[in-house]
Amino acid sequence: MKKLTLNLLLLLPGIAMAERIDQTALQQFVAAQTDLQVQISAMCDGEKQVNPISSWQQAASGWFAVQALQLPAAEFVETGFVYVFWPDPKDRLRKQIDQAISQPPAQENWKDLPASVRSLSAIEYLLMQDKPTQYCDWLQTISAHQVAQSQQFYSLQRFYDFDRAEQISALHGTALTLHAHLKDVLSNDAKLNWFLAPGWRSESQPIIENALLLQTQKLLALFAGKHEDIAQWQNQLKSLSMLSLSSTRSDIEKVNSTSEAFAEYVENTLAPALDIYMGFNNFDGD
Repeated sequence: MKKLTLNLLLLLPGIAMAERIDQTALQQFVAAQTDLQVQISAMCDGEKQVNPISSWQQAASGWFAVQALQLPAAEFVETGFVYVFWPDPKDRLRKQIDQAISQPPAQENWKDLPASVRSLSAIEYLLMQDKPTQYCDWLQTISAHQVAQSQQFYSLQRFYDFDRAEQISALHGTALTLHAHLKDVLSNDAKLNWFLAPGWRSESQPIIENALLLQTQKLLALFAGKHEDIAQWQNQLKSLSMLSLSSTRSDIEKVNSTSEAFAEYVENTLAPALDIYMGFNNFDGD
């Protein structure tokens, strides 16, 4: 099983050689999607030593890391709700999937299905059922679609630059995405609303948020020495605790407030110091 997964991952060109963060993030995302497909196939073949939920967590956290980069290629491929169907406060996903799986998946009607039914979120929903192997035809069809979509996205992004302006946008977008997620988790003073964060069905929320925090640190390293406050921010971000479902409200608030303040620093101080104009951001909420 492990050899099969490794062989598939090795088919990705230059996965260990990539230097650009955008390409590395997309390669890791495609690798995670491919591994998820392998795990699902193994589960459906009756193998016992498989963990598709763990693979799903890597794919979902990989997607949010890629989405937060605000890559140019995303403007030309259909990414909205295609990978993770979120936010979904009314749980439309459940209704749409339950309706769709009453019949076998049909390729001729595939594009007519709601995005939720073709998403990674649909895979999470089906894997969390009591007997997920009952839905192998859907799981394998959705997974194959996800891999193809991810490969297309990666191939297209290779034609774009990832220079200072794109790096600043990615840094700002990653910090702001982390803040947006945690702001919802903290929206109720009486309790933590982890169910409002993506990946709640499989309790994957902290894995996704930690991936965003680590990506923020990685992107900031690209600007080492470019501004007098960079070292201070690097130390502050590295001092933050990785999150878990048992994290205290204080720990979550610290990550949230730091990511919000850092996003403001990038937009209002770092970008102007580098003569970079910050335009509209998908995560501004305006």
